[in-house]
Amino acid sequence: EGIGYNQVDGTLFIVSTVGTENYLGETSLNGSLLRAYNLSFMGTQNNIRSDVVYAPSSQNPFNRSIYIASRGIDNNSNRLENDGRVWEISISNTPVSTATPSRTPTLTSTPTSTATPTATPTHTPDPTLFDADTTGVFRPSNGLLYLKNSNTTGFADVELNYGIPGDYPVVGDWDGDGDATIGVYRNGTFYLRNSNTVGFADIEFAFGQAGDQPIAGDWNGDGIDTIGIYRPSIGQFQLRNSNSAGSAFVTFYLGNVGDVGIAGDWNGDGMDTTGVFRPVNGMIFLKNLNTTGIADVELNYGIPGDKPVVGDWDNNGDTTIGVYRNGRFYLRNSNTVGFADTVFDLGIPADMPIAGNWDGIP
Repeated sequence: EGIGYNQVDGTLFIVSTVGTENYLGETSLNGSLLRAYNLSFMGTQNNIRSDVVYAPSSQNPFNRSIYIASRGIDNNSNRLENDGRVWEISISNTPVSTATPSRTPTLTSTPTSTATPTATPTHTPDPTLFDADTTGVFRPSNGLLYLKNSNTTGFADVELNYGIPGDYPVVGDWDGDGDATIGVYRNGTFYLRNSNTVGFADIEFAFGQAGDQPIAGDWNGDGIDTIGIYRPSIGQFQLRNSNSAGSAFVTFYLGNVGDVGIAGDWNGDGMDTTGVFRPVNGMIFLKNLNTTGIADVELNYGIPGDKPVVGDWDNNGDTTIGVYRNGRFYLRNSNTVGFADTVFDLGIPADMPIAGNWDGIP
């Protein structure tokens, strides 16, 4: 069998030298199967897969491909034959499992590795009605932000410094102009900016305390995002309807100690509500009301150690889930268990994911 190391995710790719075993396995370093890719398109005739490697794509060095060497007929029996080949397989844009598609550790789906996307969108968005969100990363070691205007691998469209080491990023449309802009949260104080440029905060105020996690959303449907905090030590949300110091307009509980707070318009009603991501197991709990109670949507998406990111990726008015893992985004167009609809690289493993409509263009 051939074994190749995936240095991006820290996993192993394994192919069998038996021609009839038509799959590529991806395992953890301890041998647990994470994903299986169907290689039946390679056929079985004279197909002895001898090795596999994960390396930059021949078409775009910012993407990565799987290369599988197929020896064909053994030269020991026919020294004049020359039917060996190398297959380049792109899995960057095919459905990629970011989590086990069930509540058990059993792999229940086998995505097909092809050179073109095979995922079928679940919505037909009208680009004139909503603004699509794209991603970015915040580098907590130095306060640098890298924003992309498309959910693809490549260089950032906007690069700037805002914040200091240790800040937490927060994003929102603070002035209602349709553009998502940056902000940071530092020891209980918000520093919000109305443009994605270097400069001083346009809005600065205290809310919450050190150790809280910042969130933002349009809680009342007025078209302006305002802030809130999630206190992971007790699983408590506190939300404000204005970007100013003062008491929370609503306080409620959701999640367990150690969860990560998230917010979005999960049901497309024009108002944002909260949810939590559980980093220890990739569970997500979403609420359609900002109240204490049982989650309206519960699903598993991601693996331990992933970082959550949410946005309207397909321009249909609903906020859906995603995760960030070791410099790679896995975005899904519905709040359901399944494979990622969009996969691409941006940033480095220590970065923190963010998302918004940076350019105000639908």
